[in-house]
Amino acid sequence: MDIPPLVYVSTQYLKAVFPGRVVDYREARSKTKLSPSDIEGKILVIPPWLVPALDLEFDLFWNSASFQEMEGEVVDNYLDYVSRTSNAVFINTLTHGHRKGLGGQREPIAFEELARKISTKGYHQRPLVDDCAEMAAFRSVLPRHSVGLFARQS
Repeated sequence: MDIPPLVYVSTQYLKAVFPGRVVDYREARSKTKLSPSDIEGKILVIPPWLVPALDLEFDLFWNSASFQEMEGEVVDNYLDYVSRTSNAVFINTLTHGHRKGLGGQREPIAFEELARKISTKGYHQRPLVDDCAEMAAFRSVLPRHSVGLFARQS
């Protein structure tokens, strides 16, 4: 799921690499509900406004730096859906959020605010292995970002 220009680019790339395995916007928009049988063994590429049509459960919801660009109430809307459908949440985002006013955003959303919002939906933050090659690579490429893994509370 992404904004329309990236949905288009992603769809074209994935169709070239995985012919016949992509359910794209043109196919998905005609359905009022998208169930597991609609996408089994396939890749689904949709814009955000089709999220309400998803009648699916997920092991993991991954947000890669887009929550930091949204207003708090928009993040809350996504998290309402995520909390009903996903067992775990992974985020990577700027630690302190965007510079105030960047892209018209009223208030920056920092990592700690996102972690709090996710926690209020019934998830708790899990510790990450900090001394591994993957985390070192992540920190060297995105030094101003924080990452978090949140799982359902048992």
